[in-house]
Amino acid sequence: MAGYRNFNYMFFILNNDFFTLTLREAASLTNFRAMSIMFNETALAFEPITFPNNPLAFSNPENYSEWSDHLFNDDFPVKNPICFVFYEIFYPVAKNLNFFQYLRNNYPDCKLVLSIGNPMATVQKVRGMFVDDADTKEILSTFDCVFTYIQKDAMDYGLIYFEGPYSIIPFKQPKIDVDIFFVGLAKNRLEKILRAYESFKAAGFICDFHIADVHDTPPGTF
Repeated sequence: MAGYRNFNYMFFILNNDFFTLTLREAASLTNFRAMSIMFNETALAFEPITFPNNPLAFSNPENYSEWSDHLFNDDFPVKNPICFVFYEIFYPVAKNLNFFQYLRNNYPDCKLVLSIGNPMATVQKVRGMFVDDADTKEILSTFDCVFTYIQKDAMDYGLIYFEGPYSIIPFKQPKIDVDIFFVGLAKNRLEKILRAYESFKAAGFICDFHIADVHDTPPGTF
């Protein structure tokens, strides 16, 4: 496991609760950095994210909106190869703008990693990824590793299975077995999630729901 110190890690993320919580422990490492990535169909721009437990990160930020051959090299205290970690939300526009090729050209020793945070059916429908064999092969050839937390998707598409992100925020473990577990952002589906919870509960299921990013109702566990 000590091999992770042979690389520096640059995560491209959205600046929201999900990423800042699940990456908080990793953010304490000196070889970890994170960029908030802003994008549309024609442009990518970057903004450094400084975590409270790693205040030295990006102490001298530069203009990350403009790509250059040293865009990320000066952000780490040790000059190791960089492992760039992406999530599938960024893949379509980064591909169209040749950002992955830019990284390969300017960081020849780098590693590219893709983390799939949704079931494959959602990735196909919403992102237009893994839609056929040719598309799947292109994605797999773009990255050194592609991870998923869905074991069946890992087997069906030749991905690497991992058990999923976690939060270091402590919570009390239920003392009884749970039939249905949910954790996720409310997004625009809070009412649907609550209706599902009530339906499951009325049917006799034991539920443990954790809904994040709910701004118009008190936080809690349903």
